[in-house]
Order: sequence, then C-alpha cells, then structure tokens
Amino acid sequence: VASQLKIGVVLKVQGELAGAQAAYEAGLTVAERLAQEDPANDKWQLYLALTHYPIGEVRHAQGDLARARAAYEMGLAVVERLARLDPNNAQWQRYLKDINEKLKKLEVRKKPSGKSVKTKETKGNK
Repeated sequence: VASQLKIGVVLKVQGELAGAQAAYEAGLTVAERLAQEDPANDKWQLYLALTHYPIGEVRHAQGDLARARAAYEMGLAVVERLARLDPNNAQWQRYLKDINEKLKKLEVRKKPSGKSVKTKETKGNK
C-alpha cells in the first residue's frame, strides 16, 4: 500500500493525474483487503483512510467534486472510527482535521435563489 501511495505522489507531482489515480486505486484495493481481513489492525485501517484521501485530491484536481467528496467521506468514516476507539491519539485527530478541511473546500453554498455557488477554493479547481 505504501509503495502505491508513493508512486501516486510522484505521478501527481509530475501532473500525471490518471496515473496517480491508478496507483492510488491499486493501493486502495490492497488496503481494503487487508482492513477486511484484520479489522482490529489500526495500521491497515489507517492505510485504508490514507488511500481514500489522495484519491479525493486527484478527483478534486480533475474537477470531479462529487467523487472527491465521496472519497474524502470514506476516508473520514475510517478515521472517525479510529478516533472513537482512541480519542487521545493525536494522529487520528490531525487526520480528522485535515479531511474535514478538504470537505469544507468542497462545500457548495446555496444562494437565496436556490442556485449553487461554489466557494473560492472550488472555483479555481475546474
């Protein structure tokens, strides 16, 4: 999983978003299997959350805000579960903060007219 995440990071930095996405999704496949086989293993659960996060970043960069939100929310669900089990774990709390900040950047505000307006952060990402 870690190697797939590292490959994804390199590809993303190089602007190869499709390749980064593929690497992250390959890591997600492994992370899901490991987390399912050993749900009590915090390391596998963390890898599961950490693979959803960069998938969300790539989708956000590609302008696919709905799928970015879905990826962040899946990672958030894992981290929330970990944080409930160990509320004093600073790492879990930091990940909760980071993912929630990403989700806030994707928020869409409703005008009184009912039309959607993107926040400043999301306007430049299409």
